[in-house]
Amino acid sequence: MGNYRSNSQVARTKHRANGAGATKESSSNNNLSNNNLSNSNLSSSNLSSSNPSSSNPSSSNPSSSNPSSSNPSSSNPSSSNPSNSNPSNSNLSNSNLSNSNPSNSNPSNSNPSNSNPSNSNPSNSNLSNSNPSNSNPSNSNLSNSNLSNSNPSSSNRILGVHRRLTGISGLRCDGYLSRS
Repeated sequence: MGNYRSNSQVARTKHRANGAGATKESSSNNNLSNNNLSNSNLSSSNLSSSNPSSSNPSSSNPSSSNPSSSNPSSSNPSSSNPSNSNPSNSNLSNSNLSNSNPSNSNPSNSNPSNSNPSNSNPSNSNLSNSNPSNSNPSNSNLSNSNLSNSNPSSSNRILGVHRRLTGISGLRCDGYLSRS
């Protein structure tokens, strides 16, 4: 802001200098005033917007939000609208950062990691818990009771009868005499 001169100084320079010099001097002063305004506005918007965005969205949000705020720096050399475009851009950059960073950081970090496990893990844990608790006891109880109670007792009787009858010639396994 040190090189900026007021309109009264530029007007006095016009009366003292020639026509071409006055036009050149006024254009250089306009360029300096626009550069000063664009630098101050961008430095304040970048400081206010980069610090909140650098905490949570480390990679995605600064790359998308900062280009939207750095592009208005190309509209500043138009030398007429810096006072109007910079507040409109700084307000948009602040509102977009304050709204987009929580909405982008939470879905990118928490929503995929929370929604998928919250849907898949209960479906998997319920299946893995309900199936063993329902199928395994029902199958183990039936398989254990049937095998331990009926199968050994019936197999022992069948094996005993078969052993007793196989040593005698002419008898079938059912105890009846065979006719040859």
